[in-house]
Amino acid sequence: MLREIRTPNNQGKAKLVLHQIALVDLDSELADYVCQILRKRWPNARLHLIAHNDPMQVDLRICATDPTWLDHIPTLWLWQLERINNATQLTDTLWRAPMPMNSKRLLRAITRVFE
Repeated sequence: MLREIRTPNNQGKAKLVLHQIALVDLDSELADYVCQILRKRWPNARLHLIAHNDPMQVDLRICATDPTWLDHIPTLWLWQLERINNATQLTDTLWRAPMPMNSKRLLRAITRVFE
């Protein structure tokens, strides 16, 4: 299984490297938007559009429906409209991020999952 890797970059900060990302149950419009953001940030990552019950092993799952699974794969749940701006940790591997989501907030939420 692939995991996230942190490597030093030229500013001395750790850089998050993701190899495989699953988009779970995102509608086509949201999936297109999220894919554009992810491809810009991680151009070499493989993006997978999968169904809710697909057991695919990836570095990160981003879902738009209630994640009923509890496993070891980090999951970011794009939740309903909410006033808070930050992702909230619900379990060791599950984070919830409020909508609407712009690119800056999405990337910040993903980074927070791996802190």
